[in-house]
Amino acid sequence: MPKCYNLAFYLFVILNIILSGCSQNVPIKMDLESCLNDLTNYSQIAYAPLGIVRMESSYDRSGGNNDGHSFQRFGDDGRPIIADLTGPGCVRRFWFTGMHPDAKLYFRFDGEQAPSLIITCGDLRYAKRFPFIIPLAHDPSGAGISYVPLLFKKRLIITAEPLPGPFCFFYQVNYETFSNNVGVESFSMETAERLRWKFEDISNCWHNISINTLRMRSQPEGITGKRIVLQPMTKTAVWEEKGPAIVHELDFNLQFPKEISVNNRNRLLRELVLRIFWNNAQSPSVEVPFGDFFCNGVRLTTYNSMYLSRHLSSFTSRFPMPFRQQMRIEIHNESSIPLEMEIVARSDKLKHWDTRLRYFHAFWNQSHTPGKPHDIISVQGAGHYAGTYLTSIGMDGSWNILESDESMFLDGEVMSSLHGTGLEDYFNGGWYYNYGIFQSPLAAVLERSGIRTTQYRFHLPDPVNFAKSFKMNIEFGSSPHGNNVSRGYMSSVAYYYMQTPGACNETMPNVCERHIPRDPLEKDSFFCELWEKERLGLFSDAIDYCKEYAEKYAGTAEAEMMQLRIIAYQERLGILNTRSKEVYKEFEKTANSETVRSQAKLLNWFNSSLTNGYLLAHINGAKRIYYDGNLVMAGDDFINASVIPLVLIPGTHVVCAEVTGTHRDPWVSMYLRGHSMEMWTDSTWKMSEAETPSWNAVNFDDSSWSNSPCGGPLPWMPYFQFKPNAFINAQNQKQLLYHPISWPAGKTIYFRKRFEVK
Repeated sequence: MPKCYNLAFYLFVILNIILSGCSQNVPIKMDLESCLNDLTNYSQIAYAPLGIVRMESSYDRSGGNNDGHSFQRFGDDGRPIIADLTGPGCVRRFWFTGMHPDAKLYFRFDGEQAPSLIITCGDLRYAKRFPFIIPLAHDPSGAGISYVPLLFKKRLIITAEPLPGPFCFFYQVNYETFSNNVGVESFSMETAERLRWKFEDISNCWHNISINTLRMRSQPEGITGKRIVLQPMTKTAVWEEKGPAIVHELDFNLQFPKEISVNNRNRLLRELVLRIFWNNAQSPSVEVPFGDFFCNGVRLTTYNSMYLSRHLSSFTSRFPMPFRQQMRIEIHNESSIPLEMEIVARSDKLKHWDTRLRYFHAFWNQSHTPGKPHDIISVQGAGHYAGTYLTSIGMDGSWNILESDESMFLDGEVMSSLHGTGLEDYFNGGWYYNYGIFQSPLAAVLERSGIRTTQYRFHLPDPVNFAKSFKMNIEFGSSPHGNNVSRGYMSSVAYYYMQTPGACNETMPNVCERHIPRDPLEKDSFFCELWEKERLGLFSDAIDYCKEYAEKYAGTAEAEMMQLRIIAYQERLGILNTRSKEVYKEFEKTANSETVRSQAKLLNWFNSSLTNGYLLAHINGAKRIYYDGNLVMAGDDFINASVIPLVLIPGTHVVCAEVTGTHRDPWVSMYLRGHSMEMWTDSTWKMSEAETPSWNAVNFDDSSWSNSPCGGPLPWMPYFQFKPNAFINAQNQKQLLYHPISWPAGKTIYFRKRFEVK
């Protein structure tokens, strides 16, 4: 456990011991420092929350999909009121999108006449102003998110001041309110400045969450482990421990057979079922397919979060799991393959049972038939909600499945206390995750392939407390106004804590009924997922993706191209050492597809000399590409990228593109690779609407040209179906865009980039 976690955890334990022996009438202090400690105290989520979490959001109250124009009311100054909250309380999470970066947000604490905190949407969204620093505030994929605690003693009013013109503002404000015996010190910039070191410490902790269990094994206190074999079609008790105790960390090192195919290995993720029992109960409180529990429901995916991670063969849970009498872990292997597993646990014995501790639970569910909400959880009793893992697959050629709003119903409510604005919004994204996949300690989108997404979110700072019952669902395939109708598939894991152990609500479906259905769009959209993995540097995951595709569609030219792409990844990872040229040459001889042979030949040529390189262009529009003033490429094909060899001699060079709009939403994506350089289209490229004599010459003066605007990376609506190629790392960056209103069909835009080869 990182040092910052240790300190926060022990402070929290001491505080709880003190509070457990105090009367409810004794005042409790809540200040900015204690709220900041919450953000690194991962064990806190096992305790009953101090307050009650609710949410204000801009969801369409009519039941439609117009979620960007709903406000509580407008203030006397004419500004729309985002939230008017009565204290004592704290804003734990603030998510928003749609507003211009220069539009202002105003925060008035405790009856202030003039707001003490004023910040532009851009400064908050892009973490340009303290205390809104990365990763506590950032823009992971299409929306701004802030976990900076904003405490208020009596009242907090948040208003917006949009710029003139069309006004659209999507928002969610998750806030916690406390009883009157909690003494709150309201947020101030002076206090934040005094605690600057604390903000920086939290930022470092969030950036350095371990992705393996080496630190567990280096701390022998409380560490135990065992090796087992999971026999086919057998339930195996893999762990048992007496209480009172708390398990801080569990690591399952699962050894897959070396000869197993990637697709069969993926199927195993749902053919193993993880079950956890508390206090000698006959029914499990956790019953989830093994892969789904670890956010790997579709396939093996490398990631790291505050509570769960997967790296190589290691599946790690850092959910704190306290128990009073006994804990038993069981794994049901419903496959026909015996599997070896090593389990390592880190736990502490408790001298006494704290009544604020709660029992960990997890529940899995799936929905094949749209038309009614997908039920994530429905449970009776007292507890709090801790997080969600969700797989969504659209099967109708649209992204509408991501229009689904989540709803949380507490203690028998008819109207939900927490109602969202869209599936990706709940997971801290926006606009169909238009900046691509991302990973962070509390939320992530792990996969984004055309219309398939997998994502998680954990409620460390904002657990949803309930006294009698809790229900969470998400729209699926229909709405009262029919404007987000979709067909597809959803599956989910609900992570939550209960005051007393309880059984899962339903019986786990038969193994044949819980496999993920075939995605009808997978064959065409699969290529996009490789770009997503490359952007995060997950080349080993990308190799597995290529193998999966090649196995499923063996005998096709696309499968052969994926096999060539595997070689390119292996070269990038250094696996081939100095053998790259020979491997490409051999593949060229045996390939059946002419396109595959020509690309293998180009990669072989690239490795033949340190001055050899290549230029790839993936452009939506009619293109004419120039290198040092010479026309080297032309055409109009947004499905296939074009690539040519180049000899890169030392000196100054220029790449230019003349692009005429011929389709909706034009874009320009180019990539130049040499042995000592890589260059993508970005905002340093120059752009002009007017053709100037000699504009494509090396020495042309482009100082009067503007910098090119950048949009999000592909895939994005409506483009996600592309033909694969063997040139890795070439199409995974943001595209150069120009506003489609200003780039109608027939209009030509000119781009250029001057660069040096050393």
